[in-house]
Amino acid sequence: MLQDGCYKASATGHGFRVMWTFTLDTESRVALLAGKFSLGSEMRRTLSVLNMWNARHGKSPVLYEWVAENPDESNPQVHLLTDYVSRHREFAEYAAYVESVWGHGYVHQERLRNPKAGAAYLLKAVGYVTKGVQSGQGSIVGNRYGVSAALRAIQCEPVEVGDEQGITVKALRRATNLPEGEMYRDLGRGLFATPYGIGTKPWSRLTVNDVADFLEEWGRW
Repeated sequence: MLQDGCYKASATGHGFRVMWTFTLDTESRVALLAGKFSLGSEMRRTLSVLNMWNARHGKSPVLYEWVAENPDESNPQVHLLTDYVSRHREFAEYAAYVESVWGHGYVHQERLRNPKAGAAYLLKAVGYVTKGVQSGQGSIVGNRYGVSAALRAIQCEPVEVGDEQGITVKALRRATNLPEGEMYRDLGRGLFATPYGIGTKPWSRLTVNDVADFLEEWGRW
């Protein structure tokens, strides 16, 4: 899921550009151990508040994925990838705001050198090794990871689109016939094509019928 989320973030936008590391101070570690909260519940609360801030300032909801770890059972923390990057002159103020919303300790923000390799940064940070084996992550109560709703895999079902003349099928084949090595083509209107099919960009709110209508129109060009 983490790799898939990172790919979709990269294919539909700028990709994950920053890693935030959420740490806990001594008081919060004691409260966590006592079961007063979980890292997952606090991440959901923090991200909800940050998205409300974005909405008030006319910004899109942040895309993200996060993983919690607890090295040596003594250092609980959360690593989060996001597409949101504040302006340089606003960084100090925004970073302080994120930290105040978290309210459990420090939040370190670091730009990623290669946004398209975001999942690799995240998996390396939490010590994943091959075949999904977890290495040194420690015990976590509740969810160990989370992904933006817009980046989660969705159930796919065949849909009848009424294409007697094959226009939609031809348009689909033409749209997904990308040059070798090219994995993404922006079709406009919130749609994009890959060699594997047509997708919708996060937050586009397009329906299956919208996609079918677009392809039918596009196929008549």
